[in-house]
Amino acid sequence: SQFAAWGVDYLKEDSCWASGRHEDAFDEYATMRDALNATGRRVLFSLCGWNAWYAPRGASLGNSWRIAPDCDEWANIYVAVRTNERLARHAGP
Repeated sequence: SQFAAWGVDYLKEDSCWASGRHEDAFDEYATMRDALNATGRRVLFSLCGWNAWYAPRGASLGNSWRIAPDCDEWANIYVAVRTNERLARHAGP
């Protein structure tokens, strides 16, 4: 509720130290999703999981999700684009 009290509209939850176990990671994001939803304030919740395996469950957990490493050089941009080609079916408005 503190984020809502501050007027936060966007929250990115990074997973640098999150579990590598898929179900545990999904549970952790779901906990934050539920807490944000309970405030009654609309907050765009961005998952930062760095892995493509978030995509099939992403829409049920947050509003956006990261599927690739930092795009700080052309090779990484290429990887992100090619990864997204396979994940397009999970995207939506």
